[in-house]
Amino acid sequence: MDDQFQDLIDGYLDDSLSREQWLRLNAWLKVSPSHAERFARAMLLHDRLYTELRAEPVEAAPIKTLTLRQRFPIMPWSVTIGSIAALLLVALFFWQEQTVSSASAASAALDRMIEAAQESVDRVYRIHVIDYGPAGPAPQVQAGGGGRKPGIDGAELSVRGSDRFVLRRFFGNGTEFLTGSDGKIGWAVAPKGAVHLSRDTRRFRRAVPGEHEEVPFLDLRADFDELRRGYDLQLAAVEAGDAQARQWQRLIAVRRGRHRGPERVEVWFDDRGVAHRIELVGLPPEEQSPRSVVLELIEQRDLGPDFFSHESHHDADRPIDWE
Repeated sequence: MDDQFQDLIDGYLDDSLSREQWLRLNAWLKVSPSHAERFARAMLLHDRLYTELRAEPVEAAPIKTLTLRQRFPIMPWSVTIGSIAALLLVALFFWQEQTVSSASAASAALDRMIEAAQESVDRVYRIHVIDYGPAGPAPQVQAGGGGRKPGIDGAELSVRGSDRFVLRRFFGNGTEFLTGSDGKIGWAVAPKGAVHLSRDTRRFRRAVPGEHEEVPFLDLRADFDELRRGYDLQLAAVEAGDAQARQWQRLIAVRRGRHRGPERVEVWFDDRGVAHRIELVGLPPEEQSPRSVVLELIEQRDLGPDFFSHESHHDADRPIDWE
């Protein structure tokens, strides 16, 4: 067990936890029945020590002069096992009850995220690949490499509403390859050559994480609704680090049955419901496609009226090729 959670258990037993610490302990207990079991054992030991100390005569020798066995004789196995079993049953019942409560809390958190996703603000994400799959990362693609497109690791995804986006990917030499949609047409702008346009607004969305599974995380409201329909939800503890320092919470969504989408989605969000980190784990295996990616929110701001139009991303004299 991490020292920080042992400290929380000790604080609970000493009745010295702040509200924030109590909430962290509560979240940790919901993660696994083994956590509830450890908590129950700590309570059993605490109760045993408390009982022995109360029974200790005032004139007893200092604790430091006695061994643990001398100070606390072992109880008969029948009593010990019965006490442990009773506490474990209580702990497991508590954990099951908290699991239901956690699902309700997770659903309420998802409601907040859906509400926040409806705000009229542009979002910009940085994409990181955390699992390339068994084949490993593909070699870097250089500009002009026979029509091959760069990968999405390190790419930048800008989103407005449900149908406007710009995906900025980078070749090995740093030049950009952009795809996007203004909500009416889809477009692709390579470093040189013709600009490709299509009446199909999804024509150039294939590289957006989750697109193949119909959960591309462009329209956050729709995507969060999809999590509610096809995934089991729970809130989980946030490990020590930047996310904990910012007092974010973490939602874990595990796919049910044959539902489309990643096997697991994890969302780190703030108290307003703004999703700051979205992790897609277990994307279906495809050739040279990553298995798991993270989208990190790097800014929210108005990108301007023309940002999602292809004209904003190339010179006016570039030839146009409709598909």
